[in-house]
Amino acid sequence: MNLSVGYLITPTQAWYGLWDIFVYLGIAVGVVVISYFVYHVVRYRSKEDYVPTYENKNGSHDLRFVLVSTSLSIIVLIILSAGTLNAASVTFNPPATNDTVNIEVIGHQFYWQFVYPDGRSLINNLTIPAGAVVILNVTSQDVFHSFGISQFAVKIDAIPDRYNTLWFSVQQPGVYVDAIRCYELCGAGHAYMIANLTVVSQAAYQQWISQKVNG
Repeated sequence: MNLSVGYLITPTQAWYGLWDIFVYLGIAVGVVVISYFVYHVVRYRSKEDYVPTYENKNGSHDLRFVLVSTSLSIIVLIILSAGTLNAASVTFNPPATNDTVNIEVIGHQFYWQFVYPDGRSLINNLTIPAGAVVILNVTSQDVFHSFGISQFAVKIDAIPDRYNTLWFSVQQPGVYVDAIRCYELCGAGHAYMIANLTVVSQAAYQQWISQKVNG
């Protein structure tokens, strides 16, 4: 079974791409605003021989300025809104493929339980194969929680009697210590509701699955 994410854009890539758009647009807007400010500071700086003159503020120049600045602001908002909707769509719509790893995530006060399709259950240690499409069905056993892995830009609410779905993929094997956290204040032990993310090779994951089933 090939669990590779292949050509798909992952939620992590979508959100980090959106972050880059925010940064680049912010820099562009900052350059324009600061340049405009510096231009006027230099043009209208104090001069010993300066003689004040009357300037007509009701001319077409002011109207053009308003139209240009408003149009640019609308274009920026459209780009950011489209990017945000695209990233959200990628996150909450798992790819339509059978080669996925589905795991149920249950929030408890104050730990995370991960239940696999064959019934095995892990506490505070989510184990997944590298490069695979991992679909998480998240719920809660008691109060509201929020499951999140900030390093991979995924987060979703864990609500009693309801399943919320998200997916992600990690390419690099390793143990990501304390990577999983609760992002909803859920009680006195909220700060300790932390879990590890363990990413293994696909061969090691298949061996782990087989050993458990045969055992």
